[in-house]
Amino acid sequence: MLNEALLDRFPMVIRMDYLVEADEIEAVIAQSGNADRETVRRMVQVARDVREAVHNEKVFGSFSTRRVIDWARMATLFDVRESAGYTVLSKLSKYDAEVVEDIIELYF
Repeated sequence: MLNEALLDRFPMVIRMDYLVEADEIEAVIAQSGNADRETVRRMVQVARDVREAVHNEKVFGSFSTRRVIDWARMATLFDVRESAGYTVLSKLSKYDAEVVEDIIELYF
């Protein structure tokens, strides 16, 4: 969520949901260059679980499709969990990073 001061600078705001899972997987593959469909599918599932945790106020960071794309791109160069540290966990508060790391461990 953007803070109110920033939101007030726009005359209107359009809320959009994330892509459905299958479409998000295809977008991540197309944009990241990572053709490992199973790895990308699990990355997208991590993101969806984190989004659910945000919705339930368990964590307060976010997990955009852009972040999944960055993670998938980095995972072509490094181990999946190492690349998560660079592209996902490093962008979160210490508490949120611990929770998200637990979610990542469920899939990887």
